Parts: sequence; C-alpha cells; structure tokens
Amino acid sequence: MKLLITGGTGFIGYHLAKKALKKGWAVTSISTKKPKKKRFLKKVKYIFCNLDNKKKLKKILSTNYDHVVNLAGYVNHNDKKKLIIVITLVVKTWLMSCLIQILFPLFRWEAALNTARTNPLTKKL
Repeated sequence: MKLLITGGTGFIGYHLAKKALKKGWAVTSISTKKPKKKRFLKKVKYIFCNLDNKKKLKKILSTNYDHVVNLAGYVNHNDKKKLIIVITLVVKTWLMSCLIQILFPLFRWEAALNTARTNPLTKKL
C-alpha cells in the first residue's frame, strides 16, 4: 500500500506515518517544514512544498497512491484565542475518530475494500 500524508511532519501525521510503516506501507509526506529530529522516520519519503505550488503537486501526484490523508494546516501560535479554538476542534475531531474506530475498526474497512477490488462484480466501480 502507498500512503500520501499532507502535513506529515506534524504530530498526527508523524503517528499516522509510524503506524503505516509498521504495517509495511510505503509512506510519502508533503510538508512545508522538515520533521523535528525526534519525529524523523527513516523510511518515509519527505517532500517539502507548499500545497499552493500546483506545478510541483502535479509532479508529486503523478504517483498512484492507495490512500491520501490531508492533515495540512497552518496554526498561528501567537494568537492564543484562535489557538485554543483550533486545539478544541482538533480534540473533538480526534475523539470522534476514536469513537468511529471503536465502532468500525479500520481492518473491517480495509477488508471490505480488498473484497471490492478482487470481486469481479465490483471491478468496474
């Protein structure tokens, strides 16, 4: 499996990449910043670019990825009120994703996707 993570050098992107590597997936990360030393993963292909750079993105996206996860975003850490709002939204989103994982574990979705890919009746989808 090939995974592309935008914002892959951030906290959530790092943990997602680490988990994907443990599953044996090939991971590519697009980010504007290099990862901190403690979050650098040797097997991740790091690409540094702004998502506004359409020319470079076209080149990157010429590779076929099985999954793309968008975690890119800019947070102004100087504006404390907005930072608290962003953190609150992130925590709510994280809690919701945990609930979804408890109710519908990822492996079930992967199994369903693999079945759909190999089933001759659904190959045209």
